[in-house]
Amino acid sequence: MAKVDIGSLTDLDEFDRGKLGEAFKIELGSIIADLRIRPSLYKARALEVKLEFYPHADDTGELEDVEIRAAIKATRPARRTRAVSATAMGSHSLSYDDLSPTETGQGTLSLDAVAWLNDPNRH
Repeated sequence: MAKVDIGSLTDLDEFDRGKLGEAFKIELGSIIADLRIRPSLYKARALEVKLEFYPHADDTGELEDVEIRAAIKATRPARRTRAVSATAMGSHSLSYDDLSPTETGQGTLSLDAVAWLNDPNRH
C-alpha cells in the first residue's frame, strides 16, 4: 500500500485511491450539464467537498492518529414544470386540459373526452 500525503488541495485527487477525485469530476460534470440545459436559470449550483477529521488519542492523551472522512455533495436548482389547474375526477384521479392548463372548466374537446371516458353510463 502506497503512502499518500495530504497537505494541499491537489493531494485530495488521490484520496481513497482516487475515488474522491473521480467523484468530484462526476459531480462537476453533472453541474456543467445542468448549466448547459438551463443557462437562463440564474440560480446557484454548488459543489462541496467536505473533510471531517476525528482525532484518536493514545493512553497518554497525545494524538496517535487521525481518521479522515471525505464527502462530495452537488446541489442544483429543482426542476419544475408549469403549473396546471386540475379537476377531481372521482376519488382517485385528477384531470387537466393540456390545451388549456389553467382553465379547468373550458370544456375543450379533450376535457369532453375525459368526461366521456369517466362516464359510467357510456356503455
